[in-house]
Amino acid sequence: MWAFFDRDEHSRVAQSHERAERAGVRVAFSHPCFELWLLLHFMAGVPGAPTSKNVQDRLRAAHRAFRNYDKRLDTAPLAALNGGEADAVGRARSLITNCPSMACSAKQGHAADCKVLDRAPSTEVWRLLVELGVVPG
Repeated sequence: MWAFFDRDEHSRVAQSHERAERAGVRVAFSHPCFELWLLLHFMAGVPGAPTSKNVQDRLRAAHRAFRNYDKRLDTAPLAALNGGEADAVGRARSLITNCPSMACSAKQGHAADCKVLDRAPSTEVWRLLVELGVVPG
């Protein structure tokens, strides 16, 4: 079982993440927002300290299918994402190399002792795609 959630402005992220993992639920956490995963289909991320707003703005600018993006993935945005999975996985993994924890790696992901709120920018959606065999591990 997988749970997807993002940082946004939620106050209990660390507790929720820990609780899910203790229950055996795999977590695909995105920080600062889920749209980072979508953006990684087109580019390597957001320079500086990313916020939900600037990630969403960059996504809208990255591809015309997202110009009017409003949290829904209709036909045009889905079509724009199609085929970009491997690039997005590679870009998501490369973000891990900049993680403050020296134990995190692009190949293995975030280390167990890496605090979830320190993982910015990052998204772990790639782990599900690897597990499902959508992209090679």
